[in-house]
Amino acid sequence: MILKMARTTGARKKGSGNPASAKKRANGGHQPKAEAPLSDDAARRLVLQKLGTMSQKKLFEVAVRAGIYTESGKLTKPYRDDRKPTPTG
Repeated sequence: MILKMARTTGARKKGSGNPASAKKRANGGHQPKAEAPLSDDAARRLVLQKLGTMSQKKLFEVAVRAGIYTESGKLTKPYRDDRKPTPTG
């Protein structure tokens, strides 16, 4: 989810129409050149940079939206280890 966030160029407001058409009209009818997509490495660095600036509360909200944690603070089933501990030795 966060990686998807890094690959987008910006959020659109609901009902704003097609942003490409608006840019085309604002640019005298010429379509602007599309930006090249980020490489995986560049997207990962961008995500880590954004995560580093977030508060602990905001990071938790992102993890809940991503399905990693429940709102009560527990790990969701795919992320927890429910196996019984085994004796070592």
